[in-house]
Amino acid sequence: MEEYRSFFKEEGYSPVSVVLHKRDTGDEDRTTDAALAVGAAADRTFQLTNHIAMKTNISDKSKSTIAEILESTLIGAEQYARLTMLGEKRKKTEIKKQNDRLDLDMFLERMQSKYLFKDEEIAKFKESCLEERSEERRVGKECRSRWSPYH
Repeated sequence: MEEYRSFFKEEGYSPVSVVLHKRDTGDEDRTTDAALAVGAAADRTFQLTNHIAMKTNISDKSKSTIAEILESTLIGAEQYARLTMLGEKRKKTEIKKQNDRLDLDMFLERMQSKYLFKDEEIAKFKESCLEERSEERRVGKECRSRWSPYH
């Protein structure tokens, strides 16, 4: 089960455990064991009467528990989707930053070979470009925050 727990954790899943039993009252030890087995939080581990095995109608308590399970699962899925989108957005931003640097480096390399600039001159110019870009981004961010309709 350690394999599953580590997989869930790495992927960002939030498991939900359900312990089925044939009695109307559950067994707390089995609930704790189930939560530990898959790495689920205690508030995401549920006890449910197995009405199929008992050949009984679904009780109101079981219906309520099923609704809680579904709600917990949907909340976990929503959080997972949000984290996944955030991670993808960060990756795209990082790739864009790397591409911007590569574009600048390639341009400066061409200029250096074409016009025979010294390494120190190129390094100084590159540093000033990056500082200027950083300042432009800071000012742009400040302007957007000041004139945002949500401010």
